[in-house]
Amino acid sequence: MNEQIAEGYMVKLRSGGPVMVVESVEDRDVTCVWFDKDQNLQHARFRLATLAIQDSGASQKGPINL
Repeated sequence: MNEQIAEGYMVKLRSGGPVMVVESVEDRDVTCVWFDKDQNLQHARFRLATLAIQDSGASQKGPINL
């Protein structure tokens, strides 16, 4: 996939884990947010190369507009 990760995209670590939403992208660092198993909001920064865009199954690709 040649698509660029951007704010609002749903992503997942290439090694697995929860689906996360991209909060911000700065150079090669991406800040993501997600809910843990106890429904607590979490956030962390990841290297761009460690993430893959998650196919949501939705007909629209790209950022989620809230």
